[in-house]
Formats: sequence, C-alpha cells, structure tokens
Amino acid sequence: RIVTGLKSYSLSNLCRHFHVVNQSAHRAMADVEATLDIFQQLIKLDQKGIIQDAIKKGNPESWLPHQVTLNQYESLPEEPGVYYFRDAKGAILYIGMSKNIKSRIKQHFTGKLESQRRQNFLTQVASFDHVLTGTELVARIFEDHEIRMNWPPYNYAQKQINLHYGIYSYLDQSGYLRWCIQKVRKGSKAIKKFTNGVAARDFLFKIAREESIHHAFFGLPGPNDLKVESKEHNSKMTSLAEKIENEDGAFVIIDKGRHHQERSIIAFKNMAPIGFGFLDREEPLETWMDVMACCSQKVTSSATSIGISVSYLEKSNPFILSFDDASDPIEPVGNKNQPSVEVGENFRLF
Repeated sequence: RIVTGLKSYSLSNLCRHFHVVNQSAHRAMADVEATLDIFQQLIKLDQKGIIQDAIKKGNPESWLPHQVTLNQYESLPEEPGVYYFRDAKGAILYIGMSKNIKSRIKQHFTGKLESQRRQNFLTQVASFDHVLTGTELVARIFEDHEIRMNWPPYNYAQKQINLHYGIYSYLDQSGYLRWCIQKVRKGSKAIKKFTNGVAARDFLFKIAREESIHHAFFGLPGPNDLKVESKEHNSKMTSLAEKIENEDGAFVIIDKGRHHQERSIIAFKNMAPIGFGFLDREEPLETWMDVMACCSQKVTSSATSIGISVSYLEKSNPFILSFDDASDPIEPVGNKNQPSVEVGENFRLF
C-alpha cells in the first residue's frame, strides 16, 4: 500500500527495490536485518499513516462508533446481563442481552456493514449502559420485558418460542386413564406443554420411572397386557396430573447472583415469569410474601417469555421452590415510553 506497482513483494525483490544488501539470504539474522532496513525506509515513505492504521486494527478505537469513548467500552463487564445502546440525547436505540456483555457489544461493531440500516444505527450510537442479571435466563426474560416496555427503533420483533406439544389424558376402552403426546389444540387443556415432542417424551419416561407406573399408560414402548386395578390406577393418574399442574402453578427458580454473596430468584405463575430480584445467600426464602418482597423488578408475561422459561426447564435442572399458597399476585408494572429500571439496591445500572 505504501509502494505500489511492484511485480513481487518477496523479501529479495524488496531488497533490490530499496537497494538493501542481504549478505546471507534465507539465514534468520540476515533476513531480519534486511527486513528492518526496509521497514525503516517504509516509515519515511508512509505519508498517509498506513502503518499506524494497521497497528490500530486490533484496538477498540479503530472500530468503536466515533461518539463512544474507549473508557466506556473498557468498563463493560464480561458477565450476563441486558445492555442498552443510546443516542446523543440518551434515547434507547437498541436493547440486547448476552452472557458476556463486553464480547457481545464488540460483535455489534466489528461485523460487516452490509445494510444501510446498520450503518445508520452505528452512526447514532453515542453511549451504552447495562444491567447485570447474574444468569442468562434472567437476562433473556428481562430483555423481552424491556423491549416490550420501550420498543426501540432498531429491535426487530422478538423471536417467539412456541409450545407445540402437550400431554393429554384420555380414558381407553378398558376404563384405564392413559396419557399421550399430541400437538397442542385450541380449546383443550394439556396437563403440561413442551417446545418439542422429544422433551415431552423424556418427561413421560421420567414420570413413569419415579412414580412406578407402567410405560404403556404413557404411550411409551412396553407390553400392553396390564393387570392393575383400574380404580386405584385412575385415582393415581388423576392425582399425578393435579400434582404436575400445581407444580406449574407458583414457583421460583433460584440461581447464582451477580456476585458470590447473593442469589437470583425468578417468580413464576402458570409458567409465566412475573418478577425477579436478588437476595443475600444467607437470607431465608420461605413464604410467597418473601418472594414478593424480593422480586422488586416486575416483568411482562408474554408468549416469548413463557417459551424461554419452558425451554430452559426442558434443558436444565435448576433449583426450584414451589408454593401452594400464592394468592397474593405480583402484578407486572412498567411504562411503555420510559425505561422500567431504576438505580437502586437491587440493580446496578451503568
């Protein structure tokens, strides 16, 4: 780029072009000394700062938007959370989430500038801030809530995670209650819903094993010559269905917090997340009132947030507390025009 038009840029050809004598070509030290001599001549010829630009390619200053300072980027954490891109007036342009905020924000700026929309976005970004969430699950749920509260101009429609399959109960010709996996139907109540058939099947295998119920009653492979008392069997199946439905009633997922001295909790009702917060590791969580007091950040329930929760429970084995008496509701709150997070003891907003 500094010396154009040469037929070859091999070291030997560059030596001839710059009149550098290499006494022992292809010997390590001689080649290094010749390269240094050429490089010093290139520095003198480099009037456009091409060498400095090449050096800066790995530096954030070379790819950060011109209104964003290096200090803003360097202060970002490499932890799970929700982040906000803002314009010069502080208005939210985009909301995202990641298990590594710093790494994800870098990806926004170092990708290819294919579309005019993306180029416009990058020229408008003047600052960013974030909320630490402790876990990726909290970040996903909170991101969905914040997008629905603010509807930033550069957020596309949220990807919806649909619950396509459900477990249904029916009475066979012999009078036995059985369960089967079917696609979710409108107007029919499933005992439990899943994102895919494999997860539903795995759940039935688990229930059959834990409750000592024959596989055939769940539509799973196995001999069909069943000899059990139908009345006792049906009573057990009915109680089991009620138990599973109640487990999906009111519960909390307890996981790691933003630092080692705290835990995060997310409250659910009927598989819909309704709020989350953080509490000290030594602080007890015994009643639904304790949950309400801890979940200071309410979230909007949506098909997306329910799908996120169900998908997480299918793939993970988190610590869960169920509550039989959860009569006091946690109502989602928020302003459709203003950010719903305030700086307080439960959150760190930067």
